[in-house]
Amino acid sequence: MDDRVIKIVNEARWADGLKVRNRLEDITYNPMRSQEEFLMRLLRENARTEYGVRHGFEHIRTMDDFRRYVPLTSYDDYVPYIERIVNDDRNIMEDHHIGTKMVSQLWPGLRCIMVSDVDSLSASFELLRTYCGTDVHFIFSGICSPEGTFTTALNLDDPQTVLIPDCVFYEFKPKGANDNTRLLTLDQLEIGRSYELIVTTFAGLYRYKTQKTLLVAGRYHDTPTVIIDAER
Repeated sequence: MDDRVIKIVNEARWADGLKVRNRLEDITYNPMRSQEEFLMRLLRENARTEYGVRHGFEHIRTMDDFRRYVPLTSYDDYVPYIERIVNDDRNIMEDHHIGTKMVSQLWPGLRCIMVSDVDSLSASFELLRTYCGTDVHFIFSGICSPEGTFTTALNLDDPQTVLIPDCVFYEFKPKGANDNTRLLTLDQLEIGRSYELIVTTFAGLYRYKTQKTLLVAGRYHDTPTVIIDAER
């Protein structure tokens, strides 16, 4: 490919990346505003669905209303809906011996690894580093699953990622707690504590118990940074 074309493409990618980074800077300063805007938009756009009508989405005006009137859910609650959609109904690491720099010995030209299975690898980062040595860098893509993408990376070689406030409405149940009526929002989380993640998404999940437990490691601006709790 012509060097001039490569330069143009790279400059365009850099500009797009800068826009995304600037947006992240903005929304992490006031995450609860983004949370409220996201949730109200979701409710408006889904008020006429069967689920929205059943739970009175059109009458919900605040985050507290939503949390008061819409129940927590698990996979079993969605099975009937999934079956109907399938029928075209609409609207509705075994342990291994640790080897020093084994990866870089096998692939001496390797410089970067994209880590997408964060659930499995973020808690074992030091073990992964032992296999790869210090010349290979890691880009953690964030905590994600079929239910959605919940966090994004901030730095190379850092499994600690920041919650994205404007694409999912988050609730959190303190690890070990039995009370489902006193869930927390992301502005109420404490550094050093672990929480079960509950999400509401545009994919049609409402107050869904993900069975993921996150450890709050710090903050980026006013938004928590998390890693997967290794002791779930």
